[in-house]
Amino acid sequence: MQREADGPILNEDGDIIISEEEFIEIQRLKDLKTNYRAKYDELHNLKSEISYCQKLVDQCRLRLIQEFDNWYSESFLSAADENQTSLGVGHGVRPGVVLPITSLA
Repeated sequence: MQREADGPILNEDGDIIISEEEFIEIQRLKDLKTNYRAKYDELHNLKSEISYCQKLVDQCRLRLIQEFDNWYSESFLSAADENQTSLGVGHGVRPGVVLPITSLA
């Protein structure tokens, strides 16, 4: 504590001399920063992968609904009823997903 009150101790070249405790804490801090950066990069990569997978799921869901609508229209609807589709009324759409305009036809 006395050392902090007196200010830093300098060697003949003007470099600050630190205690062994300070050196250990600095090394620990560097290790923690390195570990944090590695974990942050891993998190960023996982978020990117999750986003990519979610887009694939959304595309597959959209394709499944479109193919179902086509099958259902061909199998059960008359020409007058074909304008109404599952996507047109909002079935099968995950909240927050914006559908392409062509899928609503």
